[in-house]
Amino acid sequence: MYMVALVGLGVDYAIHLMTGFIQERDKGKNFSDAIENTFAKSGRGIIIGALTTAAAFFAMLMADSEILKELGIVAGTGILAELVSMLILIPALLGMRQKRLEKRGKDDPMLSRNNTIRSDFASVIGRWVSNKPGTFTVAFLIIGIALATQAPKVQIEDNLMNMEAKGLESIKYQDLMVDEFGTAPDVLYLIKDNDSTESLPPEIDKLKKLDSVKSVDAITDWQPTDTQRSERLPYLREIRENLTAAAGLSDTPAPDPNLLTEELYRLEANLIEMGDLAILGGTDKAAFALNKVTGLDNDGNKVADTAFDRLFNILEAPTAGKSADAETTALSDFQAVFSPRLRNRILAMSSSEKISNEELPKMIRDTFISKDGKSNLVTISPRENPWHGQFRKVFNAQVSTVTDQSTGMILAADQLGNIAEHDSVRALIAALIAVFLILLADFRNLRLTLLTFLPLLLSFTSLYGLMALFGIKFDFVNIIAVPLLVGIGIDDSVHINHRYLMEGRGRMNLAISETGSAVALTTITTMIGFSSFIPSIMRAMRSTGIVLTLAMALAFIYSVFLHPALLILVSEKLGWNLNPRFFKKEESHHEA
Repeated sequence: MYMVALVGLGVDYAIHLMTGFIQERDKGKNFSDAIENTFAKSGRGIIIGALTTAAAFFAMLMADSEILKELGIVAGTGILAELVSMLILIPALLGMRQKRLEKRGKDDPMLSRNNTIRSDFASVIGRWVSNKPGTFTVAFLIIGIALATQAPKVQIEDNLMNMEAKGLESIKYQDLMVDEFGTAPDVLYLIKDNDSTESLPPEIDKLKKLDSVKSVDAITDWQPTDTQRSERLPYLREIRENLTAAAGLSDTPAPDPNLLTEELYRLEANLIEMGDLAILGGTDKAAFALNKVTGLDNDGNKVADTAFDRLFNILEAPTAGKSADAETTALSDFQAVFSPRLRNRILAMSSSEKISNEELPKMIRDTFISKDGKSNLVTISPRENPWHGQFRKVFNAQVSTVTDQSTGMILAADQLGNIAEHDSVRALIAALIAVFLILLADFRNLRLTLLTFLPLLLSFTSLYGLMALFGIKFDFVNIIAVPLLVGIGIDDSVHINHRYLMEGRGRMNLAISETGSAVALTTITTMIGFSSFIPSIMRAMRSTGIVLTLAMALAFIYSVFLHPALLILVSEKLGWNLNPRFFKKEESHHEA
């Protein structure tokens, strides 16, 4: 989309050349003199304007963000390429047109036009500013200072969800996940190599105790470490010894159906109580699993039949003529088959051998173990939606007290905001220095260079003030407006400076009259280029278009109204010498 903006910027040079050429032809100049005077009056301003714009883009090379660096290279190079193309092609195309007219024996229609390109609007502005420079200076300084008082209130948008397209289903479902499941899809991750697995359980325990953490999932839930195995080994040995001892008993007590029913009821009641505790403790996974066994929902309502229900139906059903001995015999037969299998399964589960990766289910391996098997993944889930309010900052801050190795989009959002803020400041400083040196080399007058920067300064403070008033926040996309305003926003003042120095004192109305149309047209085309971002469904791109368009409009207003008024005051009222060193006024430029 920035290529569209380059079209708006590049056409500015053609507008200045064509405006100057038509103005010269309106004065009755022949083709060669019109081209020569156009380049003499406007060429230097066009080149300086392109250099300041390119310098602002190239200043992005000072950023840490690769995106901004690439944008700076592409856009800066594009501006210079457009400048060279316009300076070469516009005169060449006009020359081809002139040759065709001469071959046909026709006069240039420009010489017989009734209306000149001098804008009535620009002429009116020129007269107003020339007649009341003090009034315009004071008025716009008051406006700029008033808006500057609101500038500190501008904020930086650090919520990525507010930069996405509004109304996305994926964002709606994020809130639904929090409401229905008590967790959010955006999590933090830790990548641990196998050598650090032993230190993982204590770290996980600390993370689980954090108020903002919902759950922590790691490979150690399935594959105990050596330390965990050594702690559990006495219990495993006791289980195996009891099972081995029970296997040697020849007299197995006969099953009691009534006792079995009673124990099953007690087991079901215990599971229901555990489910209630799981709900109160916020362990939703355990609550879900327990409710599935007991057939209850979170409110304790029976919603499904379970294995317990089927067993109770069997044990409590009428015997239908069968004796109690037959029922006991059936249970004994079942016990004879089931007991050895259960014992063997428990013996296998209580093995003291270390669990290998191959023994784990494939889903667990794919989730927690890297492809090369050298590192493990830990997932830290937040308790609330990290994109609401200040919870993300609380979550990141609490996790950072345990580990500084976490990663994820939650953390990246804050880092992107910090990078954007630092990059914009760095690029702004680089752009200011580069543009200042370019203007100083061009004007060769420190006072004039500093005066040229005053409208730019007020454009900045006014932009920040208006953003604060209308609730527009800076983000890592639209913050590029800051360095760009330095290079692009100063162009109008540069053109007015050059024309005023050529026309001389007392002729500011003429300078604005002849440059006003071109300056207005170039500002409009630039604003159109940047406003092409506004229809975007992405809120970040839309705000970028709004901020850049607003910045260009402010730069135009201060350059056309305040800057000329300041030049008149300091040059014609206070007698400052704004001419560059070794400047020699060319009288031919004053011709009508």
